Amino acid sequence: MTFDEPEVLAVDAYRVMVRRYVERLVAELPDADAYGEAYRQGLRDIHADLVGRGHATPLDLLASVVGVPVDTLAGWLPSANDGLT
Repeated sequence: MTFDEPEVLAVDAYRVMVRRYVERLVAELPDADAYGEAYRQGLRDIHADLVGRGHATPLDLLASVVGVPVDTLAGWLPSANDGLT
């Protein structure tokens, strides 16, 4: 399989699209320092959205976008520890 095959391009395009979607949602969240709980609730909502859409690794993706370790993010998202990762 080469990189110019449609299947490879489609998978890569999907990953880019989903990441940009999550980046946009995170950018719209209230400031984490001033609105800590509202920020964390927003992260929980984004995580739930990704889980609901069947994303394979929602916690990893969200942690990557937010720029924190997965373990840190999991601590902020109690629902992520309930088998929804």
